[in-house]
Amino acid sequence: MNDAELDNHEAALKSAMISAILLLAEMDQALHFGCAEVKADEILTKLEEFAPLSIAEVIRFGLREQFLAHITMYGSARTIALQWRDPETYFESYGKLSFEDVLYILDADEWNESHPAFYSLITSIAPTVERILDDRFGIPF
Repeated sequence: MNDAELDNHEAALKSAMISAILLLAEMDQALHFGCAEVKADEILTKLEEFAPLSIAEVIRFGLREQFLAHITMYGSARTIALQWRDPETYFESYGKLSFEDVLYILDADEWNESHPAFYSLITSIAPTVERILDDRFGIPF
């Protein structure tokens, strides 16, 4: 694989992962309490339906399984992040989880060593995800 192909594959995974994280944030918002369950196949199906362009490149480049693995890992990080929260914070936030909580877990639990490709992907898209989430769910003053 040449550098251009590698760049295209990385860009496709980044775009699709941003879409998946945003979809999960919207699913979380729709719940009164708690967070949406992450089922990789269901997330992929919803993205194919509601954001087909973000998934088209992933499918075209044969990255479906890798993308599903990243979604599954993201779900694991969310689960761990919820477990790390103290009960008072958990109930005060209505069992909700922020993207920053996931980023904290990735660093605190040293995912950069145990899952370097996933860690690199998430940290590379973090500024974009945070900006979009702030725009969508932030409250203007």
